Amino acid sequence: MLSVQKGESEMLNKVEKLLSEKTFVEREKIDSFDCRFMGSVYTYDIIYTNQDFHYAKAYLSKPCGGSSILPIDKDGNVFLEIQYRFPIRQAILELPAGRVDENESYLECAKRELTEETGCVSQEIAEQIGFYAQPEFSDEWLASYSALNCKQTEKQHLDSDENVKVYPVPFEVALDLVKKGVIIDERTIIGLGICRCIQGLRFPEDLEKKEEYCRKIKEDIIEEGKRLEEVEVDIDYTEIFEFGIVQDHIVKIPGDKNSRRECFYVKAGELVIPVSKEGKIGLKIAYMPAVDKKLLQLPEKIEFAPESAFETFGEIVTAVGYANDRQALFVLEGLEESSDYLWFSEEEILTLIKEKKIEDGRVLAALLKYLI
Repeated sequence: MLSVQKGESEMLNKVEKLLSEKTFVEREKIDSFDCRFMGSVYTYDIIYTNQDFHYAKAYLSKPCGGSSILPIDKDGNVFLEIQYRFPIRQAILELPAGRVDENESYLECAKRELTEETGCVSQEIAEQIGFYAQPEFSDEWLASYSALNCKQTEKQHLDSDENVKVYPVPFEVALDLVKKGVIIDERTIIGLGICRCIQGLRFPEDLEKKEEYCRKIKEDIIEEGKRLEEVEVDIDYTEIFEFGIVQDHIVKIPGDKNSRRECFYVKAGELVIPVSKEGKIGLKIAYMPAVDKKLLQLPEKIEFAPESAFETFGEIVTAVGYANDRQALFVLEGLEESSDYLWFSEEEILTLIKEKKIEDGRVLAALLKYLI
């Protein structure tokens, strides 16, 4: 476990001061639309008071957040799930997760989802971190937990429209699946990354079988995706906003039953991890109107010299329960440390995560994927 030293304390104080500095931005709500299930879409007039500039933008406000939980047994197997996610039209490997019910805490939600979706119980559940799922367009807050020494003592208790296959994966293989781009879910990358990079969790690994495991898991995700596929039957409503479209679908799910999926459709994004010649990572601070606060961010685009090394780094998907949001990831190495960014060593990045100074889930997932 990391401990905060004097130099890191000064760094944290500097970051906190920058995050808490007054913004010359105000929000004024000018319209609203109530979704069937997800929450409400509010349109705001975003006013930059120091520039006499403003524009309208719509965001999803969710009345409740959600929890995810990373279950690990005593032998180091992670109980992941293969689940078909209609908004992105594919099956993915992810952690147990769900929406917080009324009068339920984030911890209670995590425990409930753990048992309902995997049949596991644990006496060693600990909070990892909290973050905004996608503060570009939503104020949804998610809490991440780990559950050690899990025991699978019960059967699944799924909702009538849930189809989830529990898939035990060795912890070290799961980390490899993140690096290889097989695991792309934001919450799952964060949960695994916190376990390795912050909690220092390690298990013996069978290097000879790792590649075989990865190949088989990729094949199983594809096959389960065919079995679990949900097919659109009709669209109940469509609402168009400046950020994209909200649609409520009637879908046919496995078992020849009909269900409904309300989806946010937004434009795909990009995130760049800037790395200096000295190996430091560049972050910036930006005001995020959807959550009405400043957050540490990665750039979406960046100019670079020809000698810099630019490479693709896979993708992450966020808010897969209701959105199709995809973020392509890139790494740009060999940069000069310009004043456009705050530059942090890898150890300082881990300290920022441990001290909960990085609250954008996209940024957390991208950084942890890079540092695993």
